[in-house]
Amino acid sequence: MEQEIIFGARDEQEYPSKHTARCKIEQNDILDFQKLITKESFRHPKAYLMPIAGLLFCMSVLSNSGLAMWYLYIIPYLIAIPIGVPFIWRKNAKKAFNRMKDMGQLEYEISFYDAYFVTTTAAGWQKTEYEQLNKICVSDNALFLMHSPSSATIVPKDSLTDEMLEFLISIQTASPNKNAAKKK
Repeated sequence: MEQEIIFGARDEQEYPSKHTARCKIEQNDILDFQKLITKESFRHPKAYLMPIAGLLFCMSVLSNSGLAMWYLYIIPYLIAIPIGVPFIWRKNAKKAFNRMKDMGQLEYEISFYDAYFVTTTAAGWQKTEYEQLNKICVSDNALFLMHSPSSATIVPKDSLTDEMLEFLISIQTASPNKNAAKKK
């Protein structure tokens, strides 16, 4: 199923929405989303294939070149990667935040209906049916309505009431073919 993206004026809905929220995205929300994507991707065994294959390749090259202590070359990289990744996340979050700011997508209104939700920004609106969602993930500061494993509508928790949060979680858990809402 394709998502319906329409820019321009929106016709009024047939009936009033169940819930409506005004959202403002912060850079930390984008950073939380990047962390979530990384953690979700490394839950799958194929995500480990490239790093392990690269490590094995380096070990074989260093061992064949006569370097008996190959681990002295590999261990600094194993230390540098966990230290460097948060810096990369922050840089990417800042770039995404600035790109969204330029496109006018930092502030939007999201209206929840029985079968879909509508996101309205200054540039236009987008209608997404709940059955198109991959899953709903919850972090400490935001709710992520996942369209795919790498894209989502970010809804900050401070813009949601408890009733709205329960409604969204019930949508996810009511669907028999979807994962239950995951808490980070």
